[in-house]
Amino acid sequence: MAEGSSRGAQGSRRPRQQARRCYRVEFTLTGQEMAALAEAAGRVRLARGAYAAQVVLAHVNGSGAGPEAAGREALGELITAAGLVRKIGVLLNVRHEVARAKWMRRGRSLMVT
Repeated sequence: MAEGSSRGAQGSRRPRQQARRCYRVEFTLTGQEMAALAEAAGRVRLARGAYAAQVVLAHVNGSGAGPEAAGREALGELITAAGLVRKIGVLLNVRHEVARAKWMRRGRSLMVT
């Protein structure tokens, strides 16, 4: 698709790079190596090629900030936990409103005087 075209929800695809990459690197793997690569890429929810590129570039640049950096997994778990806490809050609010409605139907007031 052209960059200027309107596209609906793109899912988890990243936006295109500003500078086009014009070089390609290829390598051959055994079945066992490919399985290990696919499993590692799946852990961080990346395509195999994207995972391999990030690992190589992190190594070349001398940084430990590759796709399996220590904070990345913790951040993912934190985001998941935040979503669960939000869901619990919503469910508790619903439960509270149901209990309050039953209480009010019985002619009782929750107001303390």
